[in-house]
Amino acid sequence: MEPQVGATDFLLRETAKFQGKAYPLDIPFLRHTYSHDHGLAPVDFEHLRHGRTLRAGDWIFRPDPVMLDDVSSMIRSQMRRQQRRPEPVRKASGILQAQPAWPPVGFDPHFGRSLDMPSNIIDKHRATVIHEMQLHGNDLPIIYHLEVPTLPGMRHIMMTRVATPRHTDVPEASRKNGLLGAA
Repeated sequence: MEPQVGATDFLLRETAKFQGKAYPLDIPFLRHTYSHDHGLAPVDFEHLRHGRTLRAGDWIFRPDPVMLDDVSSMIRSQMRRQQRRPEPVRKASGILQAQPAWPPVGFDPHFGRSLDMPSNIIDKHRATVIHEMQLHGNDLPIIYHLEVPTLPGMRHIMMTRVATPRHTDVPEASRKNGLLGAA
C-alpha cells in the first residue's frame, strides 16, 4: 500500500534544517530508515571522547520511533522532576520541548516515495557533533549523556544544545526553550 501524504504535505519540502514542527514518529515515509538492520551497532559516544573516531560512512539517519519516544519520555520525566512543563518551542508550530522536530529530509530515489536525510546534511551534523565534543569539558559541560534502556541493552544518547538558527528554522528568540539535538 502506498503511503498517503494528506495532512503531512507541508512536511515534505526539502530543507537543510530541522523544522520546528511536530510529526507522527511512525510516518511511513521514514520507515525504511529504521526497519532494516544496516549492520551497524549503536556506538557508545563516550568511547569517542577517548580517541576512537567514526568515519563519515559510519553515520546513518535512523529516526526509530520507539527510540525517539523513549528519549522524549525520559526528557519529559526529568522536566517533571524539576517541576517544569514542556513549553511551546515556537508559537503556532505545535511542537513542545522534548518533542522530536521534523528532520531535514528529501525524497530518496532508491526507495521510491520514501524520505531520507541527504549525506551532505548528515556530514554537516557529524561535523557539529565532533566540534561540540571537542569543546566539551568539566569546566564547560555542553554535552549531555542520556542512557536509554532497550531490549538489546543500554543505548547511549548524546545530546547538546543546538545553534538554533544554524540547525533549525526556529528563531534565535526561542533558544531560551532549550532546544536539544540528539545523536
